[in-house]
Amino acid sequence: MAKNFLKVCNEHWRCSVIYLLGLNLVRAAVQVYLFQHGFVSVAADEFARGILAAKWAKAPTINLLTDIQGTWLPFEKYLNGAALLVWPDEIITPRVTVFIASCLLVVIIYGLASFLFASKTAAVASTLFISFQPWFVWMSGTPMLEMYYFALFFAGLLLLLIWLKEQRRGYWFWAGLCFMLSSGFHVQSWTLLNLVNLLTLPTLFKSLRQRDQANVLKLIGFYFLSNGLIIAFSLFEFLFTGEMFAFLAKHTSYSKWYYDGYNVPALDKFLYYPRLVWHNANTAVWAGLALGLLFWVRLEARRWAIFPLLLSLAGLLLNSVMNIFSGPPSAAPDRYALFHIIILSLYVGFGAASLLMLKSDWPRYGRYAAGLTALLLLAYGLWWGGSRLPDYPQGMSLDSVNVGQTVDTLLAENPGPFMIELRYWDFLAVELTANHFEDVVYDRVRDTLNRDLPSIFAQDGAALCQTLAQYPDLRYVLLLDEASKTRAEATSYLKALQDEGRWTIYQVIPEQSPAVAGCR
Repeated sequence: MAKNFLKVCNEHWRCSVIYLLGLNLVRAAVQVYLFQHGFVSVAADEFARGILAAKWAKAPTINLLTDIQGTWLPFEKYLNGAALLVWPDEIITPRVTVFIASCLLVVIIYGLASFLFASKTAAVASTLFISFQPWFVWMSGTPMLEMYYFALFFAGLLLLLIWLKEQRRGYWFWAGLCFMLSSGFHVQSWTLLNLVNLLTLPTLFKSLRQRDQANVLKLIGFYFLSNGLIIAFSLFEFLFTGEMFAFLAKHTSYSKWYYDGYNVPALDKFLYYPRLVWHNANTAVWAGLALGLLFWVRLEARRWAIFPLLLSLAGLLLNSVMNIFSGPPSAAPDRYALFHIIILSLYVGFGAASLLMLKSDWPRYGRYAAGLTALLLLAYGLWWGGSRLPDYPQGMSLDSVNVGQTVDTLLAENPGPFMIELRYWDFLAVELTANHFEDVVYDRVRDTLNRDLPSIFAQDGAALCQTLAQYPDLRYVLLLDEASKTRAEATSYLKALQDEGRWTIYQVIPEQSPAVAGCR
């Protein structure tokens, strides 16, 4: 009965729509559950970009010449900034946009598996498997950059493979456009889409030998289109900085500082990314991959079905080589394994589906055993992933989010500057959710490479009073350090108003503030 149902679904697109809708509804329920239990981030980067998007929403402008000079590429800022204009919630809104992107990615993975292996069953198995792998779930609920560019990148990959195999009119253009848009979200896409270009060179050479000018021109047009933003961004950066890839130099410098020089053996550097993949995969991934490759040799369209795996291997090799001369990511580095896990899931699904749908020339008990093996493989993969979901990374503490939201409410009634204790990287969550960026001051100089600068609350009472007198309209002070809290409570002008986890909010008493009463 199960096999008959799968055959019916292979023939009817309505089953695909119902399945994908149901799967994404379950995924949404998982995100709500995790959020309610405290999952808000995997790294501080999303809050730093959140501040940029929220500021952009207050004064929307598109100036690529300026925006490409920042730490991050600008498309995520535009997307979430525009979303904040519709729904001005700095925590919920970006998580909605990233979840929508992940839903689109699930649909694209379904289409990619269906196309590569000519099997809706493989598509179901692949999407079901990947939807409950930990980093896929976590990155679907927090606005890092991956899901935004993955959705566009894999859409471009699917369209390109359809064009290469079937020569469908215009697909090369739409593939190039998807790749180009993905390159505006994350620089990681730059290497991946050019590895795709590299893997299509045999097709270009074949077209040249056959004097197929139409295909040659389309492929060259595809190369330029997919790299359009990369070329433009790189040229502008060269004009501004005198370096073609200045952002890579900045990343390398910061990463080596973050990893204390990154003085480890070259072999360890080379194996860094393969170890990430190994650590974040499970037995079901490798068993499924082996099965997928075993059945792959029987496919008629083997050339196109192996393309994603070759891309994954090429990307892993390139990142490994680059890591020898650069440095690994400093924010949630395990997320860099996700690209490869997504691709491996295609072959896991194909291997499981091939076992499940064995032809009738096999003995009955052999078919039953193969089907049971496929179901156990998927069940183990889902159990392995699902059991780890509650152990989500805690990039930003929930109390830092809550204290910012509380201050936002307070400032609505009592507007003016407020001071945040500069605790890295908690202050970003406070600053984003407080949502009064023009009123933020810190208790010390903000210096990423020197985080141990003393707080003004390390001074004696007279010096502290004189320092705070420089902020005549100061309304609130947010402190986390216990010693600083002790000094604040010893003053006559700061009153403890509310505790939020580790944070305490102090209100400046207007008539006793240093700017009004002076310092004695």
